[in-house]
Amino acid sequence: MTSETKKVRVAVYTRKSVEDAEDKQFNSIDAQRQMCENFIAAKAAEGWIALPDRYDDYGYSGGDLDRPAYQRLMADCEQGKIDKIIVFRIDRMTRSTKDFCEFDEKMKRLGVGFTSVSEPFVDTSSPMGELVVNLIVSFGQWERKTIQERIQRHFRTALDQGYFVGGVVPYGYKLENHCLVPDPETAGNVPHIFRLFIQSGSVKKVATRLYEEGIERMPGRPWTTQSVHNCLTNVRYVGDANSHGKIVKGKQPALITRDLWNKAQERVKKAAAAPARKVVNPETVLFSGLVMCGSCGHPMTYRWSRKDTLGVRKYSYFVCQQDMRKPVSTCEIRHVSVTTVQDTVERELETIMLASSSMLVAAANATTLTPEQIVTGFRRHSFWQGLTTVNRRTIYRLMLKSITVFKSALELRVILPDNGAKDELVRSHYLPKDAPEDSDVRMEAEGCLYVKVPVAFRTVSGRKQIIRPGVGAAGDRPTQQMLNEELAQGTILKAFAKAFVWMKMIDEGKVTSISQLAEEVGLERHYVIHTLRLATLSPRIIRAALSGELPDGFSLQKVRKVETDDWEEQERQLGFPAEDEMVGSRVPA
Repeated sequence: MTSETKKVRVAVYTRKSVEDAEDKQFNSIDAQRQMCENFIAAKAAEGWIALPDRYDDYGYSGGDLDRPAYQRLMADCEQGKIDKIIVFRIDRMTRSTKDFCEFDEKMKRLGVGFTSVSEPFVDTSSPMGELVVNLIVSFGQWERKTIQERIQRHFRTALDQGYFVGGVVPYGYKLENHCLVPDPETAGNVPHIFRLFIQSGSVKKVATRLYEEGIERMPGRPWTTQSVHNCLTNVRYVGDANSHGKIVKGKQPALITRDLWNKAQERVKKAAAAPARKVVNPETVLFSGLVMCGSCGHPMTYRWSRKDTLGVRKYSYFVCQQDMRKPVSTCEIRHVSVTTVQDTVERELETIMLASSSMLVAAANATTLTPEQIVTGFRRHSFWQGLTTVNRRTIYRLMLKSITVFKSALELRVILPDNGAKDELVRSHYLPKDAPEDSDVRMEAEGCLYVKVPVAFRTVSGRKQIIRPGVGAAGDRPTQQMLNEELAQGTILKAFAKAFVWMKMIDEGKVTSISQLAEEVGLERHYVIHTLRLATLSPRIIRAALSGELPDGFSLQKVRKVETDDWEEQERQLGFPAEDEMVGSRVPA
């Protein structure tokens, strides 16, 4: 090779699929590569050099281009690492005419050559060469489809004759010389499984019993409700085979008697024909797909039970879906009362809507209500109870992305309608302006509002309830009588003092979120937010509160109803006379 000869970097591509098993001559990847390397060596005088990188696809069909080595080859071509590609035969690259045309166009665009060892006449640079290549590829595609049809026909014939043609070997059998034979270690358990089901009629009870007896479906994998059901409906155990819905005589020996099989099938049909429970509780559709188990990350599904003692009492639960399938529960959460989760979620959504007018308007636009009606319902503590199932579901779906139940907290991911809602939550101190990554209330990368509500599960009368630390049950609300008593005790001044102390704690960075502040002072978040509102009132209202000159009828309840940030409007709504009226009423000295 002279110094003027340009080096040509040649990549060898090889492929072999299961369909090529009958091709004895080219049954080896190494044989294909050896032939290609010999061809490259013969072209050494022209500067051809075989690249050391191997592009071998073993066990991949030529019907598509979804092959790892092929994709890596294309990536190297696009990076300019390859000058020419060589294959032993064109059908090693692809058996699809369409795929080859796309490959050829791409190689022309990248300036990469293509050569076939056994078809040296291939030259796509001329019309005649392109025609010959297309004919070769078309024949390869026809050959692939012919082989597929022959294999499928063989499988259908084998199934019709009762042979086992592949898949998971049924429990109780093992595979010997492509035939199912009884497994001495597990075959005796199959009749036991059928008898357990006939006695109990429950796949869950069968799975639990097998777990207690130490019988595993596979080493390290216990029986589940689904695997037990699959076992009970597998006709292989009675000596038959299922060939595309048609029951034929199987080649494997039976593991149970026909009488045992028939009794089990009667129980299976009876269970399938039993009328499903009609769930009238709206939680079925309200929370569908929203509640997740924080312990194992799987969805929690709705379930209910009842006790017919003094009347019918119904108990609704969210149950970990993955844990239900196991013979013995291992989930930390397992189940939680629907009512307690719903109370906490609704209270948090109420606080968010009162802190953001955008969220309030979005809820009104999605339902048949007005913002005024929603606020009025919140003030009377009757909003959620007065909603129809349709409107309640609409608000849940509009605002909630997920509800994750943990052992000591509920994590809510709230969907904000726009950036304006975020700004409003920051101004109301619900959302910290620069919340750290571990804050209980923060914005996530997906644009969702993350809210962590600290809770503690306690069992009361056999039911799990959510109890906030240091507070009563989540459903407790202050009554008007309690508010009046607080007012009579002169708590307005104390409330203003709390507001300024808490605001100072936020400004000095002693707490980074409303949740942390609520935990620090041992009060609920919504109460802390309402109290902080006092520190944002007009200076005139604050001075009057500190000096004890508040107008008649002033109350903390009225302050909670004030939604505007305009100082004059605040004063008007709280019963303060206008400044000009006060000046006009003064008597000159």
